[in-house]
Amino acid sequence: MLEPNYLSDFRCKARKCRTSCCTGWKIRLSSNDISMLSNCDAGPDLRRRIEKGIDLYGFITEDSRRCPLLDTDGLCSLRKECGLDPMPEPCKAFPLTERAFPENVRTATAACERIVELLWEDENPLSLNGSPDKPEKPTEKGLISARKTALALISNRLWSLDQRMKALLGFVEELSKAGACISPAAVRCAANALQVPLKTTVSFCSQDVIGFLKMIILPLASGKGSVHNDADTVLRSLVEAEISNSTTDLKIRSTFFSERFPKREIWFEKILANHILYTGFPYSGRFADLKLEAASLVSFYALMKLFSGILKPQSIDDLVDIIVRLSRAFEHGNADLVSARCFSSIGMQDYGLLYAAAVFL
Repeated sequence: MLEPNYLSDFRCKARKCRTSCCTGWKIRLSSNDISMLSNCDAGPDLRRRIEKGIDLYGFITEDSRRCPLLDTDGLCSLRKECGLDPMPEPCKAFPLTERAFPENVRTATAACERIVELLWEDENPLSLNGSPDKPEKPTEKGLISARKTALALISNRLWSLDQRMKALLGFVEELSKAGACISPAAVRCAANALQVPLKTTVSFCSQDVIGFLKMIILPLASGKGSVHNDADTVLRSLVEAEISNSTTDLKIRSTFFSERFPKREIWFEKILANHILYTGFPYSGRFADLKLEAASLVSFYALMKLFSGILKPQSIDDLVDIIVRLSRAFEHGNADLVSARCFSSIGMQDYGLLYAAAVFL
């Protein structure tokens, strides 16, 4: 089992958490979860809260988006009264997850603020601890090799992060030529093809880029998730820039962000590397096309930059909170699918407009 090097230091912040995992979204329950809750040894008040909040889909109501079992002290009333056993599996596991394909990996989502803090406390590139599997099938070997290559590209600090994203897109472009069978040889061939000068210039006008970004952000602003308010603010700023035909204000905000947080590239790199590991890139199981996997990843990067620049975080805590809310949308919502659909809508001929969105600010 492999796991990222920070995982052994993880401890839940519980009541000290600003963006509690018990608020802001619905938790899907299994039939076993519902059975355990229905039969746990709960007192009258807790039983009433369970019966009021439980349904076939989750605890959290659409109105409050807050688990009815969350006490005012920030702790779980079910955990305090009945222990760990009757808690739903998503609550027990969060923020951790385990993936068995193409190899066994235990990792954690950046939708947890403590995970983001741990990633940023260590400025070294993300590394893995544990013993790797020894897969026998060529496809498993190929996917493992592709993920290692993607992590190496993202962590290559000889290049700017924008350049690394372009290199990653180039790698996926070459790898997609191998078709459905991604072998170690195909990965090596794709990686060797990257030995070319990297350019960060783009040929799309700002209006085209703004239009593409609006397509990705609009569903987030229209929804009810944790990222709704952030997305709405960013969308309004893009609309203003579109109407005025000027990106000056957006550039000023981006410059302010860059000057306030000089380690931003290291921090974003760590989030992207963790995202690759958490989603299983280049195989998350959610896309039929390798190019769509890459489109989702680069869209996540583009929105991290865009949201951080426009929302003007004043402190590291503010920035952590933005990343957490955006990670909820991409790692636990459908923002990855939305961004992939937007990429599909422009024809998927090349990554030009997608890359232009990534380097927009």
